[in-house]
Amino acid sequence: MKKILSLVLATLVYAVVAAQVPGKISLIVQNDKSISFEDATAALLKSSGKQLVKSTLADENGQVLFENIAPGTYRIKISAAGFEDKMTDSIVITETHNNVQLPVVAMLPKQTSSLKEVTVTAKKPVIQRMNDRIIVSVDNSLVNAGTSAFEVLERSPGVTIDPNDNIA
Repeated sequence: MKKILSLVLATLVYAVVAAQVPGKISLIVQNDKSISFEDATAALLKSSGKQLVKSTLADENGQVLFENIAPGTYRIKISAAGFEDKMTDSIVITETHNNVQLPVVAMLPKQTSSLKEVTVTAKKPVIQRMNDRIIVSVDNSLVNAGTSAFEVLERSPGVTIDPNDNIA
């Protein structure tokens, strides 16, 4: 009886784990001259556009890749210094539709105009890419307020969490 119960339980656990196929979203970011845009910041948000799920930087080819995405509805916000922010349309990840390749996102320069007076303010970026490391400034992100260190790491670029909550 114990063996049968153990076998049934193991089968159920396997079925649940197998049903949770992680999704993948990829896109390419280019500037207004169709040149790959390196270091653009991409934030994967819940469909409301307010809750950050993950963030990453575009690579040297302008490629942005989000992996291990749970089924749900998302949007991606892309931003870069000197360019207008872009927000994608809703992206739906399901267990059967879990690999999404978005069209190329073209970043447009911010509109400029002549001003009579200028006030200069500085804001430290949330994510900085250095030659040998990526720096995430937790204190500058409103999304990280009230979250644990584990949740902040989970949302940081280049950090993956396996199903057993191990950081890789």
